[in-house]
Amino acid sequence: MVKTHNRDALILPGGIVESGESPAAAGRREVLEEVGLDVSLGRLLAVQHLTAVDGRPSSVQFVFDSRPIVGHPELTLQDDEIETAHWLHPMDAIERHGGRGRERMSAALSARTGGPVIFLDS
Repeated sequence: MVKTHNRDALILPGGIVESGESPAAAGRREVLEEVGLDVSLGRLLAVQHLTAVDGRPSSVQFVFDSRPIVGHPELTLQDDEIETAHWLHPMDAIERHGGRGRERMSAALSARTGGPVIFLDS
């Protein structure tokens, strides 16, 4: 999980889908840009629609599974966007995730352990 310069809470690496890019391709690109990991994304775990709030537009958030990362590889943080990165136990990740993303994180972790893909409309 990462802490960006403009947020107090932790979030998963991610960002905006570029023109002609799929959500999965955007997720892979954003992880590489933000923390320097080239991940192989797997199945979709959760989708959440977030309404506009505090000057942020409405958005649709996707969480994908990835192949397990062995050990704690060295991360290369994107200086202009990422302040810190953290390896967390799943329950700690839910607790420390930003408020609007906690439910999404919980749903994604549930799907990862055999539950269904969840759509959340917030």
